[in-house]
Amino acid sequence: DNGAGMSPDVQRQAFDPFFTTRRNEGGTGLGLHIVYNLVTQQLGGRMMLESRLGQGTTFRIMMPRVAKGAAPEILDGSTEWPNRTMSST
Repeated sequence: DNGAGMSPDVQRQAFDPFFTTRRNEGGTGLGLHIVYNLVTQQLGGRMMLESRLGQGTTFRIMMPRVAKGAAPEILDGSTEWPNRTMSST
């Protein structure tokens, strides 16, 4: 972005739960924490932050080509999702 950027202290805490610099403006401090955990824990990716005061902030998200727990590859290269429906008997 082209905003104010983050100080090194704010950068160290940016992904911590409930950390916000905007509590008086209604910020909960959960947005970056949720995104970071979704990207790194659920999808097996990486999330990095680069910021300089007065120059803005950049977040880089790198994702694997196939997410954790993705459907297995079938011989023809397509993917097939397992049938997870429940039958009533």
